[in-house]
Amino acid sequence: MSNGLRRETTAPWYPNHGGADAEADALRQEILRAEDKLVITGTKYYISPNGDDAHNGLSPATAWKTTGALIAHNDLLKAGDAVLFERGYVYRCPATINAVSGVTYAAYGTGEKPALYGSAANYALHKWKPTDENDSIWQLPLDTVEAGIIVFNHGVATGMPKYFGIDELVKNGDFHHDLENHVLYMYLDKGNPASVYDDIEIGTRATILNVPRDTVDITVDNLAFKYAGLFAFFASEGVKNTRITNCEFGWVGGCRFMESQVGLGNAISYWQGAIDALVENCWIYQCYDAGITPQGVGSPHTYNNLVFRNNLIEYCNYPIEVFDRNNETVWDGLLIENNILRFAGYGFLSAAARPDSRIGVANYVGWSWNYDTFPGKGFVMQNNIFDCSASNLVFWHGKTYTEGLTISGNSFFQKANANGKAIHFAKNEPQFATNQEELEVAVRLFDPDAKVIKWLD
Repeated sequence: MSNGLRRETTAPWYPNHGGADAEADALRQEILRAEDKLVITGTKYYISPNGDDAHNGLSPATAWKTTGALIAHNDLLKAGDAVLFERGYVYRCPATINAVSGVTYAAYGTGEKPALYGSAANYALHKWKPTDENDSIWQLPLDTVEAGIIVFNHGVATGMPKYFGIDELVKNGDFHHDLENHVLYMYLDKGNPASVYDDIEIGTRATILNVPRDTVDITVDNLAFKYAGLFAFFASEGVKNTRITNCEFGWVGGCRFMESQVGLGNAISYWQGAIDALVENCWIYQCYDAGITPQGVGSPHTYNNLVFRNNLIEYCNYPIEVFDRNNETVWDGLLIENNILRFAGYGFLSAAARPDSRIGVANYVGWSWNYDTFPGKGFVMQNNIFDCSASNLVFWHGKTYTEGLTISGNSFFQKANANGKAIHFAKNEPQFATNQEELEVAVRLFDPDAKVIKWLD
């Protein structure tokens, strides 16, 4: 579970081309090159692979070595303090980090963003052996909670979770985690996984950074979160004033939802309410479910003043997903602007491959059961780019809402997909498109003031 240099390749896994490739590339580089500009007023605690967990963590020279030391000293943190990870390195998180009110989690030094991995080890360095029944099915002792995602060489190939047994393993990358016997099985006809790949990351049923209920004033800046089988960032009911800026989130999800074939996994999840939440200038990619999602069910809760701005979110089933299932919930103030939302349903568990693939795959999904009005600050969706989807560009379930709703100046690019869908909004009826004229008709029902509408051949 040791830390190490961050050596990753990113090129192989985003081969798709859309209408906003240049804009996406520029924003991606802007995010990756973001500088550390935070002003810290309290005590700074440092974490570095060159540190020692026996140190006090109060300077780069006396840094802690692992996230385990941070967890062990969590009670030292107070409002105004900061936890700083040295850039250029990977930090493995075998246990969830619980955020503390008033604390900043950020980076120091030079080089790439420090990367917090939900994968406890590089499993290419572990011993795999073939099963007696099939020499293309390999087994690995894995005494952890459920494995949800496997990524090879940081994206050259990915695994496909199979929830019901070894008999489902028929294609390269298919895997099943036998939790009772603590063994992971995987199909690979190319040879021993440890010989075929230099790096194998396994994300399990855990969250990397958890924000407990009623926590306030959390800042997360210039960190990378990767290889989590459940969530990268999860905030519970009652959180206030959370700021996530200049971060990278990738390869999240795949763990099973209860006893069904449905999987789950979001990069940034606000559960059962949030007040004053900002996600800005982040690159989010390859999520089983949603990139960013405020969602709740059951008890009354409040969503107020949520801002999702200037993010690049791609290759997720839902780049942004919003839903709620409680009639007493208060919704007011949701701003979604200047984001590039692209390639919904084209991710590592694509719309075609997911066993729970549904009609809702889209770059923006609004499961609008109970957020039908925004009477105060309103719901504003403006100047975003919706760039290709394996299904709808926008799927907004329910009535067409108008009170407090502003949709303006967005751009839309779409190409042929398996079901021909484009927009699902007005009168809760799907709008199909196979050419420029049909796309224009569909988009204008959602955004009459759209900036660009273009069908891609």
